[in-house]
Amino acid sequence: MPSGQHPSIPSPIHREVPATIIDRIPSSRIIRGYRRHLKIDVSRFFHHLPEVMVAECPKSSYRFYYPVTTAGDGLFYEHLSVFDWYYMPWKWENDAALALIHEGQKVLDVGCGHGDFIQRLRDQKGCRVYGVELNSHAVEIGRKKGLEVLNVDLDLHAQSLQEGYDIVTAFQVLEHIDQPLDFIRSCLECLAPGGTLLIGVPNNDSFIKDDPLGLLNMPPHHMGLWTPKSLEYLATIFPMRCKEILREPFQPHHKEYYQRIQLAKTTGSPLLASICMKLGLHRLLFQQGKLWKKLQSMDGHSMLAIFEKT
Repeated sequence: MPSGQHPSIPSPIHREVPATIIDRIPSSRIIRGYRRHLKIDVSRFFHHLPEVMVAECPKSSYRFYYPVTTAGDGLFYEHLSVFDWYYMPWKWENDAALALIHEGQKVLDVGCGHGDFIQRLRDQKGCRVYGVELNSHAVEIGRKKGLEVLNVDLDLHAQSLQEGYDIVTAFQVLEHIDQPLDFIRSCLECLAPGGTLLIGVPNNDSFIKDDPLGLLNMPPHHMGLWTPKSLEYLATIFPMRCKEILREPFQPHHKEYYQRIQLAKTTGSPLLASICMKLGLHRLLFQQGKLWKKLQSMDGHSMLAIFEKT
């Protein structure tokens, strides 16, 4: 089937509008990649599914994966959580958000993980903090820190406590959601009028878009590919205004990630690129000082949207 508008694939942003297919990814490639690089079997998400489509909403430019049945489950995220890099205790967007939150405000962090962000808000700014998290192991860790972390769906929490928060944050969550409008609606229902919604997601206009392997930017991990344009578009649908979209500066810990991407593009082989990285050949193939100077002028991995509920 050629690329183009597909009447049976509605846009998650405008459900009455057919999406445009822009790419197709063989399921075997995803399954093989997860087995080889992360030692995780994801074949159950692609049963009788030869390929995954990348589609785009023609109005919002939001890109997403289809079908949505490929979204990861609790067991999948348990397998990922064994890697120490998966739940980083502090990221760039946490610092950016921390500067925007005032002392004593009531804050809900959606997908709070181990609760590191709300713990710091509580301890440094005296904020009244709450978290929502579906990973039961992460919930247990957060509660051991004395945090009020709720193991419930966001929509249920929104129904029970409407307009109860000054700030709602969601860091690296929205890209996992296959129905983003429902998620944003629930976030706004939790916010008081004039409250602030802070959404942090990977920036798919940054260097990460060039990753030919890109396992963690595909199902069953990610279901949406956000850019500043598509993220800002959400303000045309909901009663909120986009005050600003902050772009992460390039971070030193992503330097080797960038080099692997460039090697994979040059060689045409993600596997060969990984071997070169393991052997340390990237230090010979790239002039490290010159490379870092270039990277400092580039956008980093993520972005943070600042919305105000109207």
